[in-house]
Amino acid sequence: MVDIHLSAQKASQAALENFRIELRENGEKAQEVDQAAKCVLRCRPARLRIAKSLISERRFSFQSERASRMENRFFVRNRCGREG
Repeated sequence: MVDIHLSAQKASQAALENFRIELRENGEKAQEVDQAAKCVLRCRPARLRIAKSLISERRFSFQSERASRMENRFFVRNRCGREG
């Protein structure tokens, strides 16, 4: 970013007007970015809750599959007459 120092006495009217327009446009862009950041901050907890619930669902399904595999091994071993 470049800092421009203008003195009101030396600058032309057109240059001052362009500078004002640029300041206004940059200010509007800054407000848009600020609003977007606020939206992201508001939305983030909901996204995290969704992500955590999906992770816990996957973890639960993985654990239940693992438990059922272990049960199957136990029953197969006992049915065949072998002790586990």
